[in-house]
Amino acid sequence: MTAVDRAERKNRMGAEEVDPDALGSEEEEEEKEDETGGEWAGNARLPQAQSAAGGGVLDGQLYYFGGFDSWPKLDATDRAFVYDPVAGSEGEWDRIPDMPARLWAPCGVASESRIYSFGDAPPNSPYSTGEGPTDAIFAYGPGEGWRDLTSETGVRIPTGR
Repeated sequence: MTAVDRAERKNRMGAEEVDPDALGSEEEEEEKEDETGGEWAGNARLPQAQSAAGGGVLDGQLYYFGGFDSWPKLDATDRAFVYDPVAGSEGEWDRIPDMPARLWAPCGVASESRIYSFGDAPPNSPYSTGEGPTDAIFAYGPGEGWRDLTSETGVRIPTGR
């Protein structure tokens, strides 16, 4: 799909008007595809398997946190990592401070100079203990570590309870 095709698709979906001429030519688009080969590449592996994690990108680095240990127990985890795609030949993962809580499938968002974690699924889902999901908000700043914004400010995410 070319840049022009993507712009037209966005227009049909109700997005604001996009000038296809400002997106570059089909030839430029093909050159970009040729440079990458259009294929996934295997880079540095995550140091420890975990799934359903939250994440976000700050300053070109991917932050990956929470989720659950992959098979066999599926226990919630508080582990957190950062991936630098330009370090070494395959990029590099580094462990960063653990989250303030073990979260099963948190939502992650990056904004300004912080990564935010919003809520999670019920503990050890789908094998729930009967507890509901958390409404806590945590923030991570590189060089600052994690902060529990819910404890500090009282702000919580809406849960519909």
